[in-house]
Amino acid sequence: MQKILAVFILTIVIASGVLSESVHADEHLPLIVQLQGRTVGVTRPIPPIGETGTQEGNCFNGELTDLREGKVVGTGMYCLTNVEKKDHAMALTATTFFDFRDGTLVSRNRTTVQPVTDGSPGTTHITGAIPAPLTQTMLPDYGTGRFKNVSGSVRQAGALDMTHFTDKNELALNNLYVITLADRSDQIRMVQKRLQEENVYPGAVDGMFGPQTQKALVAYQAKHGLPTTGQLDEATRKALGIQ
Repeated sequence: MQKILAVFILTIVIASGVLSESVHADEHLPLIVQLQGRTVGVTRPIPPIGETGTQEGNCFNGELTDLREGKVVGTGMYCLTNVEKKDHAMALTATTFFDFRDGTLVSRNRTTVQPVTDGSPGTTHITGAIPAPLTQTMLPDYGTGRFKNVSGSVRQAGALDMTHFTDKNELALNNLYVITLADRSDQIRMVQKRLQEENVYPGAVDGMFGPQTQKALVAYQAKHGLPTTGQLDEATRKALGIQ
């Protein structure tokens, strides 16, 4: 199992074209990170899940390592909710918090967990979540710092030790994530075009979120009865038809 996991890591890194020296060097390359740790779960608040209204998760902490540089770049929290058992496997909703030094990114995936079959030491289950093409799995309204209002997708695969999950709520994580950020400038250009169509933005479609774009957003929000935040929040994105 460990050899398979090592090959899987190498395959992800090569397939993603990860040649950058730093996790923050190039916004157009995916971030490749590992979340690892062994902790007892704690109930924590999470962004509400629309389908069920769930606002708390069973959460497990770990360290985040940049696989390009092999160094710790922050901490993470893996929160489990809405668990459904299917034969020997489980389907659940995983809300993951990636706390980097320059901001927090939050993603949510429907995830499969199933037992291993090769008796690998320290691993009882494997887990994975593969978003459909063009699906956004990040929660932009809950990002902070560098990741504020940034959308994108997160693909996950990992190994879990659930030996004491039932009796102690203890979980050992060894999860890998490919984090692909949406092009922020393209998104802002789409917003500016929509605002021009609404006759509230006279500026250039340059992909820069400056004072003029923010002022136009406030005007648009007031015009459509939305909270006048001046930000590209969820309600405003939906009204503009921007994902």
